[in-house]
Amino acid sequence: MPDRSFLTWPFFENRHRALAERLDAWCAKNLPVAHHDVDAACRELVAKLGNDGWLKPTALDVDNPG
Repeated sequence: MPDRSFLTWPFFENRHRALAERLDAWCAKNLPVAHHDVDAACRELVAKLGNDGWLKPTALDVDNPG
């Protein structure tokens, strides 16, 4: 299990801790990918992240920028 002590820093909120828990669970289930072709493995991983909604927090929502 990775060190999660950083989640106690004062600028992290309960929503950040909950997101970290959900992402940890997702990773445990979805991270094993074949690494014989690194490019294909990266494409597969990013596709999985996108399909499951994990890339949404990484980009500005142009319809709701607030």
